[in-house]
Amino acid sequence: MLVFRCTLALSLVATAFTDCPGSPWKEWNGHCYRLSASTATWLEIRDVCKHPFKQADVASVGSWEENRFILENILKQQSAWLGLRLRKERRCWTDKSPVKFMHFRSNVPLDDVTDAVVQLAGTTGHWELVSPYGGKKLHAVCKMPSCECKEGWVKQKNRCYKPIKCPLRWLDARERCQRMAPMADLATINSSSENDFLVNMMSNKMPFWIGLNDREQEGEYQWSGAGGETTPAYRNWAVSEPNGARHTEDCVQVGTSGQWSDHKCQDQPKSYVCQQPMCGNRAHPPHSGQEGGAVSSTDGGSPRCPNGWRLGGSKCYSKPTSPESFDRAEELCKEQHPRSHIANVTSLPENDKVFLQASGSLPVWIRHSERGSSNWQTGVTAASSARCATLQSSGQWSREQCDEKHPGICELSSCVPKCPQHWYLFQGNCYFIKGIGTLKHATESCESVGGHLPSILSQDENDFITALIFRWRRNTKHARTSCRPFAFIGASRADKTSPWSWSDGADWGTPRWAHGDGDRGTCAALNSEGRWKSFDCEAYKLMFLCKKDPCRDQFGPLHSPNRDTSSHLTTHPVETLTTAAPRPKPKICPNDGRHWHEESGVCLASFTSSPSTFTSAFKTCTYKKDGFAVSLPVVRFKDTLEALLKLTGGRDVWVGLTRRYTSVWYWHDVVRATDLQWQLKPTADTRCTSIDGDMGGLVARRCSDKLIFFCEARRLPN
Repeated sequence: MLVFRCTLALSLVATAFTDCPGSPWKEWNGHCYRLSASTATWLEIRDVCKHPFKQADVASVGSWEENRFILENILKQQSAWLGLRLRKERRCWTDKSPVKFMHFRSNVPLDDVTDAVVQLAGTTGHWELVSPYGGKKLHAVCKMPSCECKEGWVKQKNRCYKPIKCPLRWLDARERCQRMAPMADLATINSSSENDFLVNMMSNKMPFWIGLNDREQEGEYQWSGAGGETTPAYRNWAVSEPNGARHTEDCVQVGTSGQWSDHKCQDQPKSYVCQQPMCGNRAHPPHSGQEGGAVSSTDGGSPRCPNGWRLGGSKCYSKPTSPESFDRAEELCKEQHPRSHIANVTSLPENDKVFLQASGSLPVWIRHSERGSSNWQTGVTAASSARCATLQSSGQWSREQCDEKHPGICELSSCVPKCPQHWYLFQGNCYFIKGIGTLKHATESCESVGGHLPSILSQDENDFITALIFRWRRNTKHARTSCRPFAFIGASRADKTSPWSWSDGADWGTPRWAHGDGDRGTCAALNSEGRWKSFDCEAYKLMFLCKKDPCRDQFGPLHSPNRDTSSHLTTHPVETLTTAAPRPKPKICPNDGRHWHEESGVCLASFTSSPSTFTSAFKTCTYKKDGFAVSLPVVRFKDTLEALLKLTGGRDVWVGLTRRYTSVWYWHDVVRATDLQWQLKPTADTRCTSIDGDMGGLVARRCSDKLIFFCEARRLPN
């Protein structure tokens, strides 16, 4: 288990009194109020109020004095949502406060309300009834309890600070701050008075780290803090600073003079200051694993849905299917995911979520439970001959004949990411330090635990992996003495002229090469400063860790070859190898220097001179560029299979069907494979697929087998 080997040194204790996070929040009678940052419908506005403070909600109003404060100090003549909903005889605030005050005009008939929400008129202060399903967009009055700095934190204006004497490297210091409170980070400095305040607070702990850095883009300094101040408006550089170049000095310290200088992030440990906005300790938790130790299988992150699905409570909802009968719509849900089905609406919140997801496509098919909440239109009875239910544009339900044609909203249980013991959870993925080995050993070792060498898709992930693996190196004598200070990452390319790709098929994104180092080799490693170095693949033994998606078995690949999020999990039928219909054909093939064959509208490039493993073939083929998605051939399409068989010369070839990282088979265009017709059935150790060059049947193989292969290019949708 990794631990930080020092304790926090606390020299100052905050005075306990409540306050708000600063403009635009205003304090009144123990609560903070503001107008929401943007407009939205009433059904959507709670999410706007809760960002970034999870404890905030659409305002409840409990007295005439509170209503007047909001009218005079928050609204400024414009109408805004309140959190009250009236539904028949029930009246509820979204924040669960008791309803003990209302301010409607005397002629508003409240006894006959079927379903309505409340807007506060900005000119008069009276409340007005509005349908929650009418699509009207307003700002909302957001409200949360006022706060105080936690014990050990120092209040200055609308922020809380914590001075830390125990020295750490910049990445470790930032990680320690982030684990102290949900919105904590290294300190930002926006004025000379703030600079003086921190210098005085840290007078016996100089120099100290602050959050300023240019780790992402050389020379473009940004604050790491979660308070929203990213680009620095105030600067206090010492003479000749900053002077680092080519990412040699990417992190900033405050020196004994109170001025700033850039230094190596992972060089000399220093004291540091953590900062969070007032009330930040109650906000949503950061997406990271447990401090300095293993994350157990019971530690979950935020619930997740497949790409293109919308989270609603513990469920995921799809985009509307094409208009079909109820039974056919149910089949379309199964084709998106075997565990999916038409949405079962059992409560008012679920009704609202399905309504939002179906916007523009109403009415839509739903399921309903006679035992749960019901929302039938007036006059609809159980005696109706129509046995299927639809959600209407009014937000209510109607009965219809099941052979009518409407879109369906599909439902699937969400996934709460959980990592096995000794794995680390970060932003929904699991990471495990495996040790030291060659690239081949590292790749096979990660695959053996259902993972892969890590793809790095953001600066935060890059910093997390760097801190994790090099903290392990510092605490592990074997790692310090037996290998160079680098760790394998999942970046590679077929040769020095090919584009780089990730081992899990994720989009390549922004590289973080050291000194323009991406031109030298075909594989990549991470150094202690978080920069990447390219090299010849089998040249070294290095440290490595594995990454895996804990929701992969439930949803399928998070990042898969040529993933297109706009069409992910589409409503089209999953076509089997034998029943596939021809698809739209590209008119031309890519112009990328490869020798492409256009065979019956299918673009194929041959690599038949040297047999390769599945992994090598996958890396050679996979990229997305210039309007094309390239992968191993997806032979669930009949035209691809026929074109491929004309070129194989009777030899078996790799195709884009695998279960390398999951227990189920997926095609490389992100469609879950069903009803596969195997010529040679899978066994426990056969996780990749070829086709028989003569018969065209599917053959399950070990991924380490070596076969010739072809790449297929498909046009991306405009």
